Amino acid sequence: MPYIDLRENHEGRMMVQTIRQNYEGYTKKEVERAKLAKKVQGRIGHPTDRNFENMVSHNILKNCPVTKPDGTNSHAIFGPELPGTRGRTARRPPIRVDEDYVEVPRDFYELHKFVTLTADVMYVNGLPFLVTFSRNIRLATVEYLPSRTAYQLTENISKVVKLYARVGFTIRTTLMDMEFEKLVDRLDHIEVNTTAAREHVGDIERQIRVIKERSRAVVSTLPFSHLHKQIVIHLVYFAVLWMHAFPAKNGILDKLSPR
Repeated sequence: MPYIDLRENHEGRMMVQTIRQNYEGYTKKEVERAKLAKKVQGRIGHPTDRNFENMVSHNILKNCPVTKPDGTNSHAIFGPELPGTRGRTARRPPIRVDEDYVEVPRDFYELHKFVTLTADVMYVNGLPFLVTFSRNIRLATVEYLPSRTAYQLTENISKVVKLYARVGFTIRTTLMDMEFEKLVDRLDHIEVNTTAAREHVGDIERQIRVIKERSRAVVSTLPFSHLHKQIVIHLVYFAVLWMHAFPAKNGILDKLSPR
């Protein structure tokens, strides 16, 4: 039977070194006829090995030099006929999606219904991201900003507000630096509290630092010297996803993650 010799290269990665055929126990003539049988099987439309053996054993193929033992040897030496196997392989059914909701205690909503949100713009390789972080709940969100216009920032923050509202929380106050002063009149449904000049919101600054640390840790494992824009964007998403998949340190719940 054919086998593949897998070895590791100098970087520790698995690679296909050689592909060999096991001709032991067969004469040179039997091997040549087995190769001919495999070629004929392909030329007549890749029937199954069993059907092909029936064709040659009952002389259905006129003037065919291949016999049934040749087909049997072909299967034993070279394995199944791969093109036919691939063509007959049906599409596998998709994985069923089951709903799985975590029951959050009602006291959690009653005590923390009104949320204070902090927000700032983070830069990774020159790409801007809007980062938000809620006090007490300690949930961070991040989204790439195609532009830093007042309209774009308003749209992204409104999306975060709807995210909290969908699960029963109300964002009443947002804490931001002077860059978001232009949003005060646009976000009329929440109170926008901006800092003084050259001051920053400590909560969000610390969260941005953690996100960058996690992102750099992942980059250190990649074999690339340059990262495409889309890789950077999804790298940040990946870091934030797993940051809040587990209970938050100093959070209000020790058994449920912020997410």
